[in-house]
Amino acid sequence: MRLVTRMGLGIGLLAALMAGTVAWQMSTIRTLEVVTEDLAETSLEAARVSIRLLQALEGVSEFSAKATVLADPDYRAQWDTWESAAESELARLSALGLEGESGAELTRMLAAWEDYLEAARPLRPLPDADASDPLPPPLDADAPEALDRVSARLEGLRNRTDRLVTLVEAEVRDRTSEAREAARQAGDVSRIAAAGGIVLALLTWLLLWRSISPRLRRLTGGTRELAQGRFEHRIPDRGSDELALLARDFNLMARKLGELDELKKDFVSHVSHELKSPLAAIQETVKALQDEVAGPLTERQARLLGHARGSADRLGTMIGNLLTASRLEAGGESWDPVVHDVERIVRQVLAETEPVAAERDVRVAVRVRTRETEALCDGSGLRDVVTNLLTNALKFTAPGTRVEVSLNRTPTLPDSMPAGERTAMGTAPGPFLLLEVVDEGPGIPEAHREAIFRKFHQIQGGERRIDGQGVGLGLAITRRIVRAHQGAVWVESVDSGSGGARFRVLLPVTPPDWAHLAGPEGPDAG
Repeated sequence: MRLVTRMGLGIGLLAALMAGTVAWQMSTIRTLEVVTEDLAETSLEAARVSIRLLQALEGVSEFSAKATVLADPDYRAQWDTWESAAESELARLSALGLEGESGAELTRMLAAWEDYLEAARPLRPLPDADASDPLPPPLDADAPEALDRVSARLEGLRNRTDRLVTLVEAEVRDRTSEAREAARQAGDVSRIAAAGGIVLALLTWLLLWRSISPRLRRLTGGTRELAQGRFEHRIPDRGSDELALLARDFNLMARKLGELDELKKDFVSHVSHELKSPLAAIQETVKALQDEVAGPLTERQARLLGHARGSADRLGTMIGNLLTASRLEAGGESWDPVVHDVERIVRQVLAETEPVAAERDVRVAVRVRTRETEALCDGSGLRDVVTNLLTNALKFTAPGTRVEVSLNRTPTLPDSMPAGERTAMGTAPGPFLLLEVVDEGPGIPEAHREAIFRKFHQIQGGERRIDGQGVGLGLAITRRIVRAHQGAVWVESVDSGSGGARFRVLLPVTPPDWAHLAGPEGPDAG
């Protein structure tokens, strides 16, 4: 399944969950609206009307008795008024359309009202009263019994009205409970939907992470491998999604780069070998001319031959570096670890480069700060390291200045050592020999202090190359040899504030991979 499809499916599920939650919420809100309207329009109104009906029935009861006993027309009028009020409230209750127990109770109330009207009919005609007689006329013989029936009917009607109020209040409570339950369910659904959304989002993220993150890490690791020149590296390209297609393209690119790298190595190796023999002939010819084998030389001729020999020597160094780099890359290095006196190797290289230093008017100082200068190392490789660093310092140091070479022994790693070099050294134990080559040249910009150890890297001075630059292989070869000794090499700025660079080489006195060759009397046996 494609990544886009997976992401779309996850987003679609989340959208469906959110849509369902919203629909449920809207339905719940509508239910609450209906309950609220019903409470406002029916239940609460029925309660209010019932209360007014009770008041009207009290008036009917009071004034029906007074009108009957006292035969007073005013009381009769009040009786009629309260009867009309009671009938109006009963009519309002009927108009509300009560249902269920409330509706049944209202029906019984209407029947009870009819019974009341029937019982009150005999009391309607009032006896004739004598205006001169201050006492009311005597009651009819049947009036007390009729008045009792009216009172009984009214009492029963009041009881039914009270019961109706009770039923309405119960319905209000029920509806309120329904609304509360609907709100609770809505809250539960919201929480469940939120939890479901979170779980679904986490599952979607987990599935995407499991299908994307490890493969992205492999791609990132593959990119680093290519950046370090390991073009044989491949990454798994199973599947048919976008990352699988990217992995296939990556592998194709790595294969093409590997082919190009092999072509470059073959070209450099072949060209270097082809140039080596003619160059040797040129050097021998120039040397013979300088030795005046072909006859005496004028001063101008000797100077021109000196320039020619210097250029030939530099070209020879470049070709030698190209051949060394090709051999190291092809895995053709062959190390011969033996206990050597590193100070002696340093002084031999200084003696060999003394003519170059004199020619450039650069003074070379040596400081050895320890008496224990032996280490298990490949003598030829270490000689190349010292030569590369010293010739590099002589190239970039101005006439009239100096280069300082120092050698010391340290039990621990220097604090200024870069993290990358610490990682590269692994668990190599001390003690260590620390070789430093300090020049007074233009210095190394911080952005280039790691890059200069890569093949063919050169620092550009504006639009032009800095005078004295080679092809950019010496420091790359140096690092390769130092790493074979499980050591580290890096460059720092000089603290004097006048420019310059400090190259530092840290070598284990006994590299762990070669420790079995040191014997009991190895360099750090004491």
